[in-house]
Amino acid sequence: MFGFVAAAVLGTCPLIARADCSLTSTGNVPLDDLGQGTYGGFAGGLYPNGANTRPAQHNSSGLTIASEVRPLNASGSPDPNGKIVMISVGMSNATEEFASDGSFSFKPQADSDLTKNPHLVIVDGAQSGMDATQWLNIHAATWQTLNGRLTASGVTPAQVQVVWLKQALIDPVNYGAFPAHAQVLQQDLETIIRNMKVLYPNILMAFLSSRTRAYTTDLAAENPEPFAYESGFAVQWTIADQINGTGNLNFDPTKGPVVAPYLAWGPYIWADGTNPRSDGFVWLCSDLQSDFIHPTATGGVPKVADQLLAYFKTDPIATPWFLNHSFTGRAPHITTATATPASGTPGVRVQFTARANDPDGTAVSYVWTFDDGTFSDSQNPVKSFDVPGTYNPHLTVCDQDGDFVTTTVPVSVSTLGSCTSNGNWNATGTSSTITATAQKITVSAGNPGVLRLSTSVSGPGGVAQKYSINGGSFTSFSNGATITVSNSQTLNFEITGSNPGGTIVGTIYDNTTNAAVATVNITNTNTTVASCTSSGNWNATGGSSTIAATPQTITVPAGNPGALRLSTSVSGPGGATQRYSINGGTFITFSNGATITVSNGQTLNFEITGSSPGNAVAGTIYDYTTNAAVGTVGIANNGSGGSCTSSGNWDATGTSNTITTAAQTITVPAGNPGTLRLSTSVSGPHGAAQKYSINGGAFTTFSDGATITLSNGQTLSFQITGSNPGGAVSGSVFDNTTNATIGTVSIFNSN
Repeated sequence: MFGFVAAAVLGTCPLIARADCSLTSTGNVPLDDLGQGTYGGFAGGLYPNGANTRPAQHNSSGLTIASEVRPLNASGSPDPNGKIVMISVGMSNATEEFASDGSFSFKPQADSDLTKNPHLVIVDGAQSGMDATQWLNIHAATWQTLNGRLTASGVTPAQVQVVWLKQALIDPVNYGAFPAHAQVLQQDLETIIRNMKVLYPNILMAFLSSRTRAYTTDLAAENPEPFAYESGFAVQWTIADQINGTGNLNFDPTKGPVVAPYLAWGPYIWADGTNPRSDGFVWLCSDLQSDFIHPTATGGVPKVADQLLAYFKTDPIATPWFLNHSFTGRAPHITTATATPASGTPGVRVQFTARANDPDGTAVSYVWTFDDGTFSDSQNPVKSFDVPGTYNPHLTVCDQDGDFVTTTVPVSVSTLGSCTSNGNWNATGTSSTITATAQKITVSAGNPGVLRLSTSVSGPGGVAQKYSINGGSFTSFSNGATITVSNSQTLNFEITGSNPGGTIVGTIYDNTTNAAVATVNITNTNTTVASCTSSGNWNATGGSSTIAATPQTITVPAGNPGALRLSTSVSGPGGATQRYSINGGTFITFSNGATITVSNGQTLNFEITGSSPGNAVAGTIYDYTTNAAVGTVGIANNGSGGSCTSSGNWDATGTSNTITTAAQTITVPAGNPGTLRLSTSVSGPHGAAQKYSINGGAFTTFSDGATITLSNGQTLSFQITGSNPGGAVSGSVFDNTTNATIGTVSIFNSN
């Protein structure tokens, strides 16, 4: 079982008991937005360790099992003319959302969806008033009722292979405050899951969801807040038990007797009232009936049904058996599917864009799920990612015939990490200052030669340093360590800095002569933050000085106290938030030109937060009377988020040159016009998007080896967007007739 912490606190946000539409916020964070944050001492997220995506091995198992779901005959044997049966198991909310409360519930919508697999039979087994306790006995009436519904639908228990499980406890307050009632529900869920494997021996997959939001905190209600919210932890812990090999939920025959189907989250359907979830989803009072718990047929029911349908139409562990892979015509073709930005830090807001055409009709629907329990039915949705992880948002585009196409659009969300850079020296040549390219060093004292290694780091933070010889295992070393290399051997020197934005310097010395025979200067560019804050301090007792982030002194020239005027500027697009404090007190936001008074002996702290990654922020303090600058601060905002786009331009009238981002010229050697061939390469994993434009026109995407024609006097712009942070992107322009290189661009993706 899941290891619990001994705690008995009713959530983290005490609520005044009420049941009305004023309960628009509880302050609780949806599990998939909470991530590694905690509630009542327990981490959020849908899966272990605060993650929202299925662990790699569990996901791989799910993909395999999904491919094994196939039509079965009444006795449970594979039959191409048989049926795949999907059931629901749950209480009143589940049956209303799944099938029984009007045409907007899941089953009627799915049955009328042209993309649904014609072999798939959906049967509602959930029953009003039948909470988790009513399903614990394998001989209970609830199971008999479900089997009767199977018979009425013309299918048998042997054909059941998939289930949507949504359960709860009526009056959860009777089971104790969190986490006690959620632990009881977890135990019940695990019993129900094992019962299903006995009753439906061919069941392979179970998709779980927790409750929707209630608009009541009245403990006399059947399922008030925060109990409805807390039920999500019961689902999280149940699935974690299977992943961790506990709880007697084995689904893998290679690990012992199979006693349960494969478990995964279905859609996560809780949102905190009118507070938008990371996908914009809200749960309104009008979505609920007068008891503030059960969904309305035109409000809450379709909101849950839409999420269910989106999940089964997009998630790769559902699409193999849910969708109809026998097309009646030609499938749509996705021409655009992008995420902008495709990477960032927690809270990054991503614009998804999709376009498709259909060779024999029209693309009529775009459905997204974002690999974290959230969804959208919009063609071009906006979604925030609040939890670190590598996500694979899934898109399914359908046409009027029910033919479809699917794709994924990866998004990477990472926290500030450390940076590893490698420099190589080959012990056969001459020394040189390097970054990450192989250079030569001299072994001055014969063959072999003894070298001494040393590193230093600018700014705060430490460094981990290792070396290897001829590509062997890396060995950690301390400053002053000595190693022996021979001519023709290659020394690899790896420095991992925990000091983003700082420079790391490593030196190799000949241990006999003490001469430096090679150095490496590595800038740790791994500052994957949306903005950065740097602080500078002036103490109002001395002389002025230009500072960065260390305390300096300024003169208060007009007596004691003196009035100062504060001002900042930011280079490039974006603004800055600027604050000051005196003697370490509370920071106060100020606008340019604000005046403050300090006394001799007081320390003024000047904080600038730039929203303009990569640009410099400058701040100045002026004496208000004389208008003289008495202190300045220069701060480089090294933060960067998302992907990195760099552009280089060649003008087709001059000479070729290696460039970075400034305009240069190339020669069109074969007259006017000249045909050029474009090519790029990227170091490290991942690829690059590459585009060109002529004379500042629209950018056109090209593949390596593409040819274009331009005339003298025209300017060629070459844009490379690398999805490989820290890697180098290089591009070349060739004369297509002579194959000569007439222009190159080298771009370092410092994002």
